[in-house]
Amino acid sequence: MSAPRIALLAAVAALLAAAPASSLGAGGVPVPASFPAPDGAGALGPLCRADTPAFRLWWSDHPGAPGAVEGADGSCATQPPVVAGLAGAAEAHRATARALGFPAMAGDAAPSIPARPALTRTLLRTGPARRARILAASARAARGGYLASLRPAQRARVLRGVPRRLRARLLADMRRVQRGRPADFVGGDRRVDVVVDGTGATGLVQPGQPGASPCRTTGEGRARFHAAWAVVLAQPGRDPRAVLAHELFHVAQCNLGVGFDAPMLAREGTAEWFASVAEPAAFPGAVASGGGSSSIGGGNARVASFCNGFDPAGTGTTPYASWAVWQALDPAAAPSAAGVRAALLGFRTSTGTRLAGGAAVARVGPARWAEAVRVAAHATCGDLRSPSGTATFDPVVRDFLGALRPPASEASAATLPVAPGGVSSATAAWGSGAAAATVLVSAAGVPAETLAAHVVSGGAEGRIAPVVRGGAVALDVPAAMLAGRSVPVTVANPSAGAPLAAEVRVVVSR
Repeated sequence: MSAPRIALLAAVAALLAAAPASSLGAGGVPVPASFPAPDGAGALGPLCRADTPAFRLWWSDHPGAPGAVEGADGSCATQPPVVAGLAGAAEAHRATARALGFPAMAGDAAPSIPARPALTRTLLRTGPARRARILAASARAARGGYLASLRPAQRARVLRGVPRRLRARLLADMRRVQRGRPADFVGGDRRVDVVVDGTGATGLVQPGQPGASPCRTTGEGRARFHAAWAVVLAQPGRDPRAVLAHELFHVAQCNLGVGFDAPMLAREGTAEWFASVAEPAAFPGAVASGGGSSSIGGGNARVASFCNGFDPAGTGTTPYASWAVWQALDPAAAPSAAGVRAALLGFRTSTGTRLAGGAAVARVGPARWAEAVRVAAHATCGDLRSPSGTATFDPVVRDFLGALRPPASEASAATLPVAPGGVSSATAAWGSGAAAATVLVSAAGVPAETLAAHVVSGGAEGRIAPVVRGGAVALDVPAAMLAGRSVPVTVANPSAGAPLAAEVRVVVSR
């Protein structure tokens, strides 16, 4: 993404996030039991709600409620800090998505309207005067719903010959039904519903998940209507803004027409991509240290997962780790070619079954995917930053790289398998007292000149520049790194169509 584009998005997000609280709904109101609330929100306890222009936030602050958020006043009168922060973030995320070319995030679609073919056949057998009398005598909601159910050509035939003033009233009734009534929507209107679950990782609304955004669709064929709402778990001590950005991008996907059967590599990977773009400060997450060890989460963990063993065909949380590849594709540079939006548009038609990650790679294009993987590996595994440069990751991430593979050492080489279109890391280690150390990387069938651009290594002191020597890629460890006795070595596969087996060897002199 170009630097001016990133700066513009950041400025828009900052302005919205800094908007006066009164413009975003400084207070809240108790929710009557009869009011239509999102699925499962009632598990939190008695609910409060507050509205922004495009969002409705739900939480519980009732004393003793199982899902009450921290900082609540017990009367819904004041938004708890986490709710107020998410209210501003939601509007900022919506603006960012629109600036990137995605449709406005909208909540519930108008209710689906069943077709009535028998009535249509009856009306078309009669003359215009009788059709006019039948429609004029019908209840406004009934006739509006009936006209909304027709295809444009059918509607034109039914209204042919009907007096102009009656026709105008009938079309107004139809448009009213198409917009729907507040009672037909989750939350009472078309705002996107954001449920703030104060229970943290246990998740009363969506157990065991840091967030969820169901996409419910109705309609037939290409005429799709979408309904969406997001859940954010307000985990104590953690900033949930990046989680909200991820979940709200699922709303944008839903409004774009991307359904459940799209590859998870595309759905979850691009949602993490949006979180990294919309919330670069919150995306990396916190690092916990103590007792001589560290633990990482959020974007830091995504980087370690990507570098250690990313396979586009992988399951579980692997698709989430593809966020950096999607960012490297840079939709701002090629909006009509292979960017995020173009890739997602390829999955608007329902197939009835969940597509595998290979479908997303094919949609992007294997050569472009492999190049994006290379760029992402250099940025995240080498420089510990996002490909756009807007997010940076903790240096402790390097301590986790190579953890999944046996290390290469002076005594034995290591074989590093790299999936098609994927990334893998190993540790190259040597003993004490080394005067010099070189790590050699080679792969059968891949020229060293090609492989060199796909090898990344370094430490806290900086990157190690690869050179081609003796038919292999040589990484000459700088003197400042020798005392550390190891460096991580990451290899990105130059091909998105075939696996790679890289050999990593360590040569030491004393």
